[in-house]
Amino acid sequence: MTLTTVGEHVSGELSGGAPEPLDQRVIDAALACFSRWGIAKTTAEDIAREAGVSRASVYRSFPGGKGAILDAAGSREIGRLMSAVVAAASAQDSLVGVLTEGIVVGCEEMRTHSALTYLLEHEPEAVLPFLAFDRLGPALDMARNGCSTTVARFVPLSTAEELVEWATRMVLSLAFMPGRIDALRRETVENMVEALLLPGIVDEMYPDPIPTPAPNPPHTDKDSR
Repeated sequence: MTLTTVGEHVSGELSGGAPEPLDQRVIDAALACFSRWGIAKTTAEDIAREAGVSRASVYRSFPGGKGAILDAAGSREIGRLMSAVVAAASAQDSLVGVLTEGIVVGCEEMRTHSALTYLLEHEPEAVLPFLAFDRLGPALDMARNGCSTTVARFVPLSTAEELVEWATRMVLSLAFMPGRIDALRRETVENMVEALLLPGIVDEMYPDPIPTPAPNPPHTDKDSR
């Protein structure tokens, strides 16, 4: 699977496009198999058996076999994740609220995805290379394309894209390498957004501090004469 290939399909997922019913059934079966055995040990025959269809039917839907199924599954699941994040974030009425909800829901979706959690525990080499270093680019592009418009209700689009990129980096870090920060606790994430995410990006839009009134001069005896 390549995130570049997956990315070509995400916009269609967000706009309502979806695989045909048999394709969906095969994808569901593949994810069930990946949750049970991982990618390497799953065969097209396993997927066909899980879906309750013939091996020939699987190959008619996905001529490329397991690799094509994997791409389609990644496309659909990323589309679902993006849709969940956008739906939750769109209901918020502040920039902090949008970013907080996006991070919380993103982490929640990733941590509760059975196939993803199995792969991270038993077959991390199948997932992590696409979410680190120079191969992270396509994932960030997909997040920017899918979520920036929601954030741009409050800031210019270029700033929204930067905020989405860094929020996505936070999600990937908190979802895959949880530490002392509870990414599912909204108050904790809100504090993190206000203290770490916004100051370095949004403050650049307003480099000059807000002027404060000058203090009144001290009262002296001379003033009362």
